[in-house]
Amino acid sequence: MADLSDGRFVEERRYEIKHLWNLHHDILRQSALGRKNVDIAETLNITPATVSYTRNSILGKEKLEGLQEQADAETVNVVRRIKMLAPKALDVLNDILDDKVVDIRIQKDVAFGVLDRAGYGPIRKTINADVPITPDFIDSLKRRAKESGMEIANNNDEIEEAASVDVS
Repeated sequence: MADLSDGRFVEERRYEIKHLWNLHHDILRQSALGRKNVDIAETLNITPATVSYTRNSILGKEKLEGLQEQADAETVNVVRRIKMLAPKALDVLNDILDDKVVDIRIQKDVAFGVLDRAGYGPIRKTINADVPITPDFIDSLKRRAKESGMEIANNNDEIEEAASVDVS
């Protein structure tokens, strides 16, 4: 008979099924949220191999697929609700913009938010190029902007100042 007193063998291992089920569910839920194995393992104080095993098991894959389908369905429902609420929200925004009692700052914020969502927000593109900024270059920018239908504020002081900046 083998000597079991050296500590290599445990007489009996006990697992709490409910704890394991909850752990596996947490692993799969975090996986569905897009977290990496090592991050999940660190959060749950387990090994990345345990996370990988759970994610790649047949039951894990089925559960993960179900969680992803559930998230997709919830997303579709949220989009539907937003579309249903959009006309009402637009009426509220119109009321705020038309109301003379509402603080002008609130009206301004609402107006900017509406314009931004409609595609008329602040310009967020920048041009990174090694182009000397000359008065001719600025005039060509103005001309192209006018041709594309943009309005240009008539503020020659700033343009003159910008044209004289040395960018080298």
